[in-house]
Amino acid sequence: MISNTTNTSLAAVANFPPNYFLENIAVRSDGSIPVTALNHSELWYLHTPTSTIPVEPIIIATLDGLTMGIVETEPDIFYVGTLGDPALYRFDFRGRTPGSAVPTSRVLTFAPDSAGPNGSCLLAPSAPCSRG
Repeated sequence: MISNTTNTSLAAVANFPPNYFLENIAVRSDGSIPVTALNHSELWYLHTPTSTIPVEPIIIATLDGLTMGIVETEPDIFYVGTLGDPALYRFDFRGRTPGSAVPTSRVLTFAPDSAGPNGSCLLAPSAPCSRG
């Protein structure tokens, strides 16, 4: 039994289309949130939530494989791993302004017979770790 309670409220930060499996998130220093959508192979972006919520999700990229983990390796540099077409993608949010494209590059392709990365972490600055 909880003896010390406080008033708490919950609010939806964003609403996604039906049938979306949101796999992973990373919160940027400004409070905005990149989100991977596994079953649609997409990376989405939520602007910093303010008093006007929910915010409108913005699609950043559609990748070749199922989007899994996301990790920030240095300020505003994120990596996303994919399954199916196993790879690691780099997204550079530095200097991003609303409506502008996010520079994206495929930086690693895993062996075709591998499942690809399932989970991500940061071992050290600029050193992402993905595990299969």
